[in-house]
Amino acid sequence: MNRVALTRRLAAALAVWLALACWTGPVRAQEAQAPPAPATLVADRIVANPDGTLIAEGAVEIFYDGRSLKAERLTYDRLADTLEITGPIQLSSGPGFVLIASQAELGTDLQEGILQSARLVLDRQVQIAAVEIQRVNGRYTQLYNTVASSCEVCADRSVPLWQIRARRIVHDALERQIYFERAVFEVVGIPVLYLPQMRVPDPTLERATGFLFPNFRTTSALGVGVEIPYFIALGPDRDLTLSPQITTKDSRTLGLRYRQAFSRGNLTFEGAYTRDDLEEGDRGFATLFGAFDLGRDFVLSFDLETVSDDQYYRDYGFDDEDRIDSEIEISRTRRDALDRATASYFTTFREDEDNDTIPRFVLDGEITRRFDTPLIGGYAETSLSWLGLERPSDANEIGRDTRRLSLLGTWQRSWANDWGMVMTATGELAIDQFHVSQDTSFPDQQTRVTPTLAAELRWPFEKSNGATRTVIEPVAQLVWSRVSDVDVPNEDSTVAEFDEASLFDLNRFAGRDQVEGGWRANFGVGWTRFDASGWTTAVTVGRVLREDDNTALAPGASATERASDWLTTVQLSSPTGLALLNRAQFSSDLSINKNVLRMGWEDPLSALALSYTWLRASEAESRPADTNEFSVTGRRRFNDTWAGGLEFSYDFDASQAREADLSLEYRNECVLVELSVSRDFDTSLDLRSTTDFGITVSLLGFGRGDGAARTSRCGG
Repeated sequence: MNRVALTRRLAAALAVWLALACWTGPVRAQEAQAPPAPATLVADRIVANPDGTLIAEGAVEIFYDGRSLKAERLTYDRLADTLEITGPIQLSSGPGFVLIASQAELGTDLQEGILQSARLVLDRQVQIAAVEIQRVNGRYTQLYNTVASSCEVCADRSVPLWQIRARRIVHDALERQIYFERAVFEVVGIPVLYLPQMRVPDPTLERATGFLFPNFRTTSALGVGVEIPYFIALGPDRDLTLSPQITTKDSRTLGLRYRQAFSRGNLTFEGAYTRDDLEEGDRGFATLFGAFDLGRDFVLSFDLETVSDDQYYRDYGFDDEDRIDSEIEISRTRRDALDRATASYFTTFREDEDNDTIPRFVLDGEITRRFDTPLIGGYAETSLSWLGLERPSDANEIGRDTRRLSLLGTWQRSWANDWGMVMTATGELAIDQFHVSQDTSFPDQQTRVTPTLAAELRWPFEKSNGATRTVIEPVAQLVWSRVSDVDVPNEDSTVAEFDEASLFDLNRFAGRDQVEGGWRANFGVGWTRFDASGWTTAVTVGRVLREDDNTALAPGASATERASDWLTTVQLSSPTGLALLNRAQFSSDLSINKNVLRMGWEDPLSALALSYTWLRASEAESRPADTNEFSVTGRRRFNDTWAGGLEFSYDFDASQAREADLSLEYRNECVLVELSVSRDFDTSLDLRSTTDFGITVSLLGFGRGDGAARTSRCGG
């Protein structure tokens, strides 16, 4: 715009503002106390006629009380107090509300009037085209002979993917609801559903009571089923969702989810009640979980769960766990302190486990403090921990109940010399008090005292060649522990890992029931290369040598040798998103006892994770048979609309798949279609395997659940 045109528009705007201020007419008494804000009119050309009309032409814009209007021509009738507008017209009223029309007759406040050949656009997602639109009180927008859709209509498509035709549509701007009368839902122009009345939230509303999109699921056990959720907004802080589901094989389920937010936490209840012919009696499940801030950094969290039978989760696709647990925990984590107390209740569905003889009730926790020791240097740490397990059975041995209280004190200090060596000294004293009942093979009460001393030497070397760096770090650690001669059951140290992270731990067992004793030397060397191209390569080799092979065996140790397995770890990572990890354990004769290979690759469009696990049978690690498994998980976005996913695992020893899942997703700016098929072959459960087919169709654009408006690419 040149300077002359800009001057004309500014002068015209000032003249019209003065004219409107003079021509507002007599003011009623009730309006005198709160006069409306003045309107602003901008146009290329403005003419004031002697008959009381005002004509604005060329790039007309009106701004009034948060509303704006753009048009090509406007005629203001002072006597009728109306605006006749010629388009194209664009009327904006608040965020996410735009009216587009060819011509209109509106009141001067832009709140009421009629628009012809108009279109309503809500939040840049839902578009409603109508022959005529009527504005009422600035709240209601009534549209007649309408077509509504959130799909973009492209030149190569005469009709959108889906649309809703209706005799009348009313948009309530206050309640943010859209009401349809005599609506017909069409897919690619073909009518598929007639609804006399329908109500949906507009795209700006986050929560509204009403039906959600149905879910369809087909299983080999239940047949074809449909679930129709109904969402109830009970208030700004809580809601309820009811999900009735029926199947062709006479199964009836009512699902329920209740959520509530509090000022210092949240609470969620989920459950389902089922009647079917697969099992006798009533079936269902219930869960309650939440978290609350108790003040002073303490957090209360809980996850409570119960289920009617061991097959229910698998039949109805809620979960695939072979153990469930309920847990209540109070915890606090600070820079130098940790407080935690947990109560758990376990239920198992595994064939080789009995709920009467597994530890069903578990109480554990710890109180840990760390502080500096300025007089002698370094830092000290104290920890008080406890563990209690109770089995429902009263039988001897298999119904054993145990209690343990442990007090642990640790001091550690490091020194570095001018040659780059880092020396670390550690002292530790542990006192464990055990109480055992309902097992005559162990004394009722015992106390174990375990002092530990350790010295460690690290000597890292670095070589740099421009942007490429190589670091070699040999580590040697000498540890001595003296374990009191006590015989206690092993409840919490049956599963442990021997890897590069635990190679230099003073005690490599998972818990306190088992501890390492005697002299032992831990050796390791790490080699890491940081390449200029972005590649990183790391190799770690380590081994543990023990003085006495009769002490409690650490993970990776051999019952007949004083040396542990050789531990080797190789890691690779690339700037393209590729990551590789291989961790292996070799015995002295170089036979493989464990090997775990993991590979991952990820970019903006794809992700792939591969895993291969080989574990030799080990009585010490509660593994009666070899483990030989392969698994793969992946996802791929093929283009802007299509995406797929895969999950698969295979047990080579059992010569069968354990799990297989396929998913396919189609999504554009107006629809989301999700297809899935899955089958579970879990051999740890004596349960019927099922094959599930699922389909979910969601129309995007209604409500906030879809996220922000998507950009469509016609023809893509």
